[in-house]
Order: sequence, then C-alpha cells, then structure tokens
Amino acid sequence: MQNCVPFLSNYHMNAHAKVVFNKRHYTLPAWSTSILPDHRNAVYNTARYDEDTATYGDHGIITALGLLEQINVTRDTSDYLWYIISFVLRDF
Repeated sequence: MQNCVPFLSNYHMNAHAKVVFNKRHYTLPAWSTSILPDHRNAVYNTARYDEDTATYGDHGIITALGLLEQINVTRDTSDYLWYIISFVLRDF
C-alpha cells in the first residue's frame, strides 16, 4: 500500500495537458488538479465539478468555482491557505 497520494496539476488556463506518470498517460483539463489515490486512476478532478470551493482568510469566507492561487488570496501575508471541499466518491 502506498503512503502518499499523487496530485497531477495543469496550470494552463485554456489548454489541456497530456502527461505521463508511472508509465501511464493522463489528459488533464485546463486549470485543474487530478487526485490518484491508487497511483493509477484519477478519482477526482477539479475541472469536472461545479461545486463551490471555500477558503477561509483574515476577512471571512471567500467562495469560488475551482481553486484559487495562494499569493493572490492571502496577498503574500500567510504561509498557508486552507481549502475545504467535499464530494461523494462512487464506485467505478
């Protein structure tokens, strides 16, 4: 059993990315992150869900579709940024 979970990210705003990880090919949608708990299957990708993602900062709650970039949110005054997200993982 693996002790870590890979996150594959594509930071391009408009283009999909094709990557190879552990000798497997993945297509990542623009501006997204995929989670591979078994190191093979992407069970979650941020571009495939229209759920609100909330972050907590000094000024209350910020809600946005998708992930936000830390320096723009914290204005470089913090070393960390919390993301809280929930989803239901269905068998596939």
